[in-house]
Amino acid sequence: MAVALKDFMQGNIRTGFFLTADHNDPPDHSFRGMVTDAQFDGVPVTEKVMDYDDYVLKRGFYEANKPFADPANWLKDFDAETVAKEILLALAEYELLLTLYGRRPDAKAGRPFDMRARNDLLILTGLLEYAYSVQGYGPLRRIPAYFGMIWISTPLVLAIGLTGLKVMKEATVTVLLNGWLDVWNQMRPTLDITLNARVLRIDRSV
Repeated sequence: MAVALKDFMQGNIRTGFFLTADHNDPPDHSFRGMVTDAQFDGVPVTEKVMDYDDYVLKRGFYEANKPFADPANWLKDFDAETVAKEILLALAEYELLLTLYGRRPDAKAGRPFDMRARNDLLILTGLLEYAYSVQGYGPLRRIPAYFGMIWISTPLVLAIGLTGLKVMKEATVTVLLNGWLDVWNQMRPTLDITLNARVLRIDRSV
């Protein structure tokens, strides 16, 4: 769509989301925040809202290692760099599974969460939760695997994951610097629009 509208986007560039007006965000903070209620059952979590990047690592670590022998100290063996590397490896496996499951007749059965459980990819839970839920398709545990894989492509998962893990700096979620109204204002002179027209009838059968 951006290519089709490029003639009407002069001076209106795509830019990433930022917390601060000068785009100089605090280190290790993003514009995404994840609510932790009911996401870490059985272990103590003090943050009600966790920064997305931190959530991806801790939620993945939690799902991949529960139940914990010592729930009160469940983060004792947590190492952000190690978990990040494990997530990157799991993303490579995820790409392979998208190819394999997407071509199988039984791919429509089961759910993404079940598929990951069977293939030891639970460490991707925090990452995939955002990708699935933010688009309004429903909770990760309830979306049929086949349906979910149609919408959440490997490039999207990799982009969100790599930016969250600080491997890739380019923004994956962008906005237009001057907003969409500027696009319509640039497009308006090229359209034959009758303003203040009197509506006689509406025919929805056309």
